[in-house]
Amino acid sequence: MLKPLFTSRYKIIINTLQEIPQIPSLRILTIIGFMAGIIYLCYDFAHYIFSLLAGIEGAGPFLCDKLLNLFFMTIFFLLIFSNAISSYSTIFRSQELRILLVHPLSYTEIFIFKFIESLVLTSWAFMVLIGPFLFAYFKVRGVPLVLLPVTFVYLIPYLVIATIIGIVITLFLIMIVPYKDLRPYLMFILACLCLVSVIYLRQRYIQKQMETRGEIIFFISQLMPYFNFAEKPYLPSLWLSSGIFNLSSKRFLQSGFYMWLLVINATFLFQIIYLLIPYLYYPAITLLSTHTGKGVKVKYLIWKMIKKIFWFLRPAERELVVKDLKSIVREPVQYFQLLIFFGILAVYFTNLQGQYYQSFPFKWKMFIAFLNLIATNLVLASLAVRFVFPLISLEGKRMWILNLAPISRGRLLFSKFIGIATFAVIINVSLITISNFMLKISQEFVNVSTVGSAVSALTLIGMIIGLGGWFPNFRNDNPSRIIAGIGGTLALIISLMYVGFMAVILGLPFYLYLIGRITFSQLHTYNALGMLIFIVISTGGGLYFLFQGKRNLERIEF
Repeated sequence: MLKPLFTSRYKIIINTLQEIPQIPSLRILTIIGFMAGIIYLCYDFAHYIFSLLAGIEGAGPFLCDKLLNLFFMTIFFLLIFSNAISSYSTIFRSQELRILLVHPLSYTEIFIFKFIESLVLTSWAFMVLIGPFLFAYFKVRGVPLVLLPVTFVYLIPYLVIATIIGIVITLFLIMIVPYKDLRPYLMFILACLCLVSVIYLRQRYIQKQMETRGEIIFFISQLMPYFNFAEKPYLPSLWLSSGIFNLSSKRFLQSGFYMWLLVINATFLFQIIYLLIPYLYYPAITLLSTHTGKGVKVKYLIWKMIKKIFWFLRPAERELVVKDLKSIVREPVQYFQLLIFFGILAVYFTNLQGQYYQSFPFKWKMFIAFLNLIATNLVLASLAVRFVFPLISLEGKRMWILNLAPISRGRLLFSKFIGIATFAVIINVSLITISNFMLKISQEFVNVSTVGSAVSALTLIGMIIGLGGWFPNFRNDNPSRIIAGIGGTLALIISLMYVGFMAVILGLPFYLYLIGRITFSQLHTYNALGMLIFIVISTGGGLYFLFQGKRNLERIEF
C-alpha cells in the first residue's frame, strides 16, 4: 500500500519540475548561481582549513582526521535534534494525517511513509554541506576523487540512525509529557546541551596568553586534543569517519567493516521502531490531537503598550503587527528557539570579561569582536529564514479575510516588516553592545558595530520578508516545507552572502589599520566611507526585495 503514497509524491515532484519552464530564466540562473556560489564558498573554506592543518609537519594528516571526526560528530547531533523537531511536525502533527488515517493503511505504513519524508526534508541540506567538506578533504589528502561518490553510500545508514534517534526522542517525550506542546521541551534539551558544552570547553580551554602561542596553525593544533570526545567508539560519526579514513587509505576491508557496522545498527534500530510503532504511533497522534499546548498569557495592557510603540502605523496595520506577535507568543516553539539561540549568545558575551580574554592583544580582541558581530547576524539571518520567511505563505488560507480588511497587500507586507524589524534591531544592537562592553573595545569599533548591526538587522528582515512575498507557497501550511522550497533556499543563501558582505565592508578599514597600511587618523575616514557604502547598498538591497515582494503579492489572485 506504500506504492500509491510514493507515486503521489513522485507526481507532485514531476508537476513541480514541469512548472520550471514557466519561471523566468533570469530567476532560475540567479538561484543556480547563488547555490553554486555558496557550495564553492563551503569548499574553499574547508580546503583552506585542511590545507592549514596539513601544513603542520608530522601532525598534519592526524589533525585533518581529528577535524573530520569533529565535523561528523557535530553534524550527527545537529541531525538528531533537527529530526526530533521536524518529525514532530511531519510525522505526528501533519495535517495530511487526517487524510491518511481514514484510508486503508496500517499505522506502520503511514509511519514509514512519513519517516522517509522527514528523513529527506531534514537531511538534504546537510548533504549539501557535507559534499564540499569531503571534496576538500579528499583533495588535500590526495585521495582519488573517484572514491568520493562511495562515501555518500556510507552517509545513508548514518542519516537513518540520526533520524531514528530523533524520532525516538520525540515519541518518548510525547508519551511522558502528554497534553502539552512538545517542541519547547526539545528546545530546552538542546539549550542545556549547548550550555554544558560551552562550560566544558571553557574549563578545558588553554588558559594562556595568545602571544605565547605563535601563529594560528599552532593555536589550532593545540586545541585539537581537547576534542577527543568526538572519538568515542559508540558514536556513529566515528564509524563514518573511520570508514572514510580507511577508504582514503585504500584499506577497503577495514572500510567495509565500518560500513557494515553502520548498516547493521541502522537496520537494528529501524527494526525496533518498526515493531513498536503499531502500539505507540496512534496513541501519540491521539494525545497530540486531543490536547494542545498553552502559550504564554499576555495581559491586555501589554498589547495596548505595543500598539502605542507603533503609533505611526495605521490602525489596521497596528492590529496586524499585534496579530503576528500573538502568533509567536501563543506558539511556544517560536519564542523558545529565539530565547535559546540569542540566550546562548548573551551568556557567551557576558563571559567575555574574564582574564583569558582580557589578556588578548588588541588585534585578537578586534578579531573576536568581529566574529561576535558576524555570529549575531548569522543567528538573526537563520532565525529570520525559519520564522519570518513563511509568514506570508502561512496567510494563504486566510488571505481572503485580509483582502476584506482596509489594507492593501503592499501595506500588509510593510506592517510585517516594521513589526519584526523593530524587535530584530533591539535584539541585535543589545547583543553587540554587551559584546563591545565586555571586550572593552575601542570607541571607533563600537560606533561602527552598533550602526552596522542596526542596519544589517533592518536589511536582513527586509530581504527575507520581501523574498517571502516574492516566492510564496500558499499550498503548504508546514513551515518546514515552505522553507525547503526554492524561495527559502534563496533567502538563506542571500542572507548569508549579505552577512559576508557586511563583514568585508566593515572589517576592511580595521584590517588595513592593523597591517599598517593606514594611520589611526585615517581610520575614521575609511570607516565613514565604508559605512556609507554599506548603508547605501543595504538600503538598496532591502528596498529592492521588499518592492519585488509587494509587486508579486499584488499580482497574485486568490
